[in-house]
Order: sequence, then C-alpha cells, then structure tokens
Amino acid sequence: MLIRRKIILYYYLANNGWRNFLNGMIFLVLVLTLDGCGKTSTVEILPSPSSQYVLKTDINLNKTDKTKYLCVKLYLLDKNGVELDFIQTGASDTMKWAVGWMGDVDVIVLNSADIGTLAWKVSATNQKLETIVVDEQILQRGRLIRNIKYRSN
Repeated sequence: MLIRRKIILYYYLANNGWRNFLNGMIFLVLVLTLDGCGKTSTVEILPSPSSQYVLKTDINLNKTDKTKYLCVKLYLLDKNGVELDFIQTGASDTMKWAVGWMGDVDVIVLNSADIGTLAWKVSATNQKLETIVVDEQILQRGRLIRNIKYRSN
C-alpha cells in the first residue's frame, strides 16, 4: 500500500511538477489553519443567583463601528425575558473571555484576555447595570470563571 502511494505521488509530481505540488500543499495547510481561526461563540444564558435576572451574552456582528465589531455584548433580562439593560463590553470574541455571576450576589463578572476583568452590579432602584470597582475577590472569581470555561478535557 505504501509503495502504491509513492508511485501515485511520483506520477503526480512528474506530470504536474514540484511547484504545483508545493502550491497545493501550501493551500491545504492554509485552509486547515485558517479554518480553525474563525471562532464562533454561542449565546450564553445564565440565571442570576437571586433568580430575579438572566444574563445573556451575544457577539456584535454589526460592522458599522469597527472598534466594537466581534465584541462581547451583555444583556440583562428580567426573569420573564424582558430586556432591562445592555452593555457593549469591548471584549473581543477573538480572544479568550468568560462571564458569570459573582457567587451569591447579583454582580456580573467578565474576564477577558484583552481588556482584563470588569464587573457590574444590578441597581436596586432602576434595574440597570452599574460598573463597580474590581477588587481581589472579583479578580479571583473572574479567573475561576475563565478557567472553568477553557479547562482542557
């Protein structure tokens, strides 16, 4: 079988030349490599610890603002699915990122390889997301969320 493959390879090279063979191999390698670069993230739906809210993630596919294209968007929904607020995070989907809730409180934590860790709390007065200062506890939670999402199986 190996001899037959060598004969076919030599026949191909004799009729098509090394240049065509190498061009074909380069094309094949590029196709296989670039095919893996097009990361497609799925929408994530995460209920809050209080069960009063739902966090939905999405990726901005609108090319109008090039700086926000392929960036992670966060939607705060109530428990019935009604949108309460929206955040354009600036975290690129082409980089590793993960989002989740802060354990037992309604605080959203985003950990991104390109912009770092950010956090938002749900305002009790108007149910909007408010940026909060990231402390060590939030940083640890962000690292945990990202490690869980990207752990190797």
